[in-house]
Amino acid sequence: VSFMRIIREGGYSKDVQVTFNHQASKVQSVNLKKGRMREFEIPEGTYDVLSVLYAARCFDYQNAQPGDTYYTNIFLGDTTYSVKSIFKGREEIKTQAGRFRCIKLSPRPIAGDVFDEDSHMVIWVTDDQNLVPVRIESDISVGAIRADLDSYTGLKYKMNALVD
Repeated sequence: VSFMRIIREGGYSKDVQVTFNHQASKVQSVNLKKGRMREFEIPEGTYDVLSVLYAARCFDYQNAQPGDTYYTNIFLGDTTYSVKSIFKGREEIKTQAGRFRCIKLSPRPIAGDVFDEDSHMVIWVTDDQNLVPVRIESDISVGAIRADLDSYTGLKYKMNALVD
């Protein structure tokens, strides 16, 4: 599993390719501009910054109560971080794809290039076996972003969270 991090902001740029070797508990980070490769040890269950959103879908929320916390590890830059996600409850969310019963989670973003120290993020996933991301909202250092589910196809399970 690998991902690329390409940053272009003002006069600053950074191009890094990160490859995970979960069997060896290592990650290889290559600075594509300088051709420099570095290897880091990672704990079991460490993800890239985007995959952690999908990893959060694997927790058992059946008996979750607001305030319950869940932890995942991410590798970003040259560091592994433990990211805490707080279960915020359940609510219905309407998007272009329909109205869904959702589980509401609030991961604590890592302050740095994109997020400020006081940033907050909220993720809504369908409250069914699919746990499809329906909405993501987050503060970022230059404002805020919101992403909504427009459509879905090819689900493994029937979409039982669809209200209408």
